[in-house]
Amino acid sequence: MKKIKILLAESNYEEKNALKEIFNKENKFEIVSCVEDGEEALSIANDYKVDVVVCNFALKKVDGITLCEKLKARENAIKMVMLSSAYSDFAIKRMVDSGVDFYCLRPFESQNLIRQILFMFDNATPNVENIQTHETVAAQKMSEFPLIASKRLETNLADIFIEIGIPANIKGFTFLREAVRLTMQTPAIINAITKQLYPSIAEIHGTSPTKVERAIRHAIEVSVSRGKIEILNEIFNVKAFNVKDKPTNGEFIALIAEKLLIEGIGA
Repeated sequence: MKKIKILLAESNYEEKNALKEIFNKENKFEIVSCVEDGEEALSIANDYKVDVVVCNFALKKVDGITLCEKLKARENAIKMVMLSSAYSDFAIKRMVDSGVDFYCLRPFESQNLIRQILFMFDNATPNVENIQTHETVAAQKMSEFPLIASKRLETNLADIFIEIGIPANIKGFTFLREAVRLTMQTPAIINAITKQLYPSIAEIHGTSPTKVERAIRHAIEVSVSRGKIEILNEIFNVKAFNVKDKPTNGEFIALIAEKLLIEGIGA
């Protein structure tokens, strides 16, 4: 039986090795190459006959969304599987709009990933007994969050906010930092931003959810008005916002939390 040729694109070292181990244990797959950035993945996909690309949402140089869009524009489109720690509606919508064939939210079961790829090519059910489940680095970060060095996280967030024009002396600065921290701890909370995230921040800081929402929105508006929101693209190597874009509170928080989780910031 002809093996399915896979190209792996993953920036995180541990995640990349875990993916290699998953596919090497199945005799139905052949890993053509394993790269760390989207630019190299695009080059290899163009030069070699690849059946499916398994990539991270947030890759270096060329992000996963752009990689998917470019490969799907080809006449003989390659199957695309995207992995992400982002639970937000915004991130999922971006993946779907890019033309991805299947997106897999972390942490995931390796058996499910294998089944979905085989299903794309109408292959038989894999021998899942020999496949081990790998806990992802992102999952470990979430489960260990109360123990990780919060000072490093706070420093990174402060640097990011200041670089994109959000001054440290406004309330939205503090509330945004808290929002990202809580979203990293519990990613699904971003989909309950009004009912859970804002009230949680308000309780911590002794204010109201409405004031939290307004302060965060004001902080983002300050960044947009100063023409610095696009700097996030350079910081994260992801084509997220244009200079005239005004992201919602949820979109802004989800993007930063997703990228910091993937890069292991705070570990």
